Amino acid sequence: MGLDGLVYVFGGNGGSSYTQIYDPELNSWTLGVAMPYAVWEGKAATVTNGSIWVVGGEGSPTPGYAQIYDPVANSWSVGKPAPAGVLCGAMIAVGDDLYYSGGGVGSYSATTNFFMYDASLRNWVSLRDLPEPRAAQAMVLGVDGLIYLVGGSSDGYNVGANAYSTVVAYNPATDEWSQVAEMDYARKYLGATVTPDGRVIALGGNTVSSVLSVVESLQLYVFQYSISLSASSVRAGESVLMTVDAQFTYINELYSQLDWYLVSDADGTIYNPAGLQIPTDSPAAISIDVPELAPPGSYKVVVHNWVIYAEGVYEVVEMQELPLEVLPAPAPVDALIAELEAQVADLQKQIDNMSGDIEVQLAALESALDTIEHMQTTSDQNRTEQIAALQDQIDAMQEQLDKVKTTSDSGSMWGMVNMILVIIVIVLLALMFVMGRKGKTPAPPAT
Repeated sequence: MGLDGLVYVFGGNGGSSYTQIYDPELNSWTLGVAMPYAVWEGKAATVTNGSIWVVGGEGSPTPGYAQIYDPVANSWSVGKPAPAGVLCGAMIAVGDDLYYSGGGVGSYSATTNFFMYDASLRNWVSLRDLPEPRAAQAMVLGVDGLIYLVGGSSDGYNVGANAYSTVVAYNPATDEWSQVAEMDYARKYLGATVTPDGRVIALGGNTVSSVLSVVESLQLYVFQYSISLSASSVRAGESVLMTVDAQFTYINELYSQLDWYLVSDADGTIYNPAGLQIPTDSPAAISIDVPELAPPGSYKVVVHNWVIYAEGVYEVVEMQELPLEVLPAPAPVDALIAELEAQVADLQKQIDNMSGDIEVQLAALESALDTIEHMQTTSDQNRTEQIAALQDQIDAMQEQLDKVKTTSDSGSMWGMVNMILVIIVIVLLALMFVMGRKGKTPAPPAT
């Protein structure tokens, strides 16, 4: 399958060098440029730049010969040859890299060869051999990142020999193989693919005597987990929370069970071993109790065994260690109560001192208010006396004015002069009174 969505078929039996191209949308076939060398049982895979590698096969000019087709330019070039004259094996691309498994070397007898073309090195490297010789198998990349070899035979002939129902998986991260659940039907020269929901589909193939139309599927899944503590340190006699969470992708988790303990790094003493069954797929928070008598120092919370069950499978997590620093135990309760009582007594003393200061300030304030009120009362009395004295002076002046007026009415010049003098005196007295009031006005009380 090309990155352009077209299907490419290269070579074939009888010395064919055809490049045949199928368009699924148009449901039609066209021809591309023919292969430089016609091969039978060569294997093809598409890398990330869109080019398609065709490696090995019967009819190659040299062992492991690699021909590279460019669908855009419709042209061929030569790639780095594989380490051996491979044919009737299986090949897939993972990014820019290629993986080639099993097949025959110059014949149809199965081998345990497993090669990878490392695009960064531009060279082939040998990986861990297959668990058993295998030819005519299918190979796919699972959703879990593992490479699966499905079925096959001890040789590449269509008849005779045998057929395998076994499935093995390769982990690129560890360079290790493992056994997987077998198919119900043994077969070779089968097809295989991986669906978006995580299943490996095995289609058709043949036994030593017949061709099959059987389709089987293997459900893959992705498993992840996490374990953490709520704190990196805790006092002896207290506790810390341990959170555990497991997640499956493509299948459903059912329940899990685990056991744990606390161990001292200093002498290996184990404290409070315990276990728990978690009935759901939700995360769980577990209280880890640290004994009050545990000496201060470095410890580990050890998840000894954690089994997580899902639909038809289970995963086991073992010996997970979480560092924890244990601090000295807090003071006894009696000592804490005594310390709190002393703090309360000291606080009461401070409150009493503050109360005394407040009472003194209130007394001083009341005295100041009394003084202001007395000053205000005295000032009012003075004003009243001044007004009365002035009224007396005005009455006396009025009496004199009446006398002057009587004299003036008699036509005497002297009377007129006296009247003018009296008016001047009254004006002067009035001015003196006003100036006296301004000078005696008390200042406003302090706030």
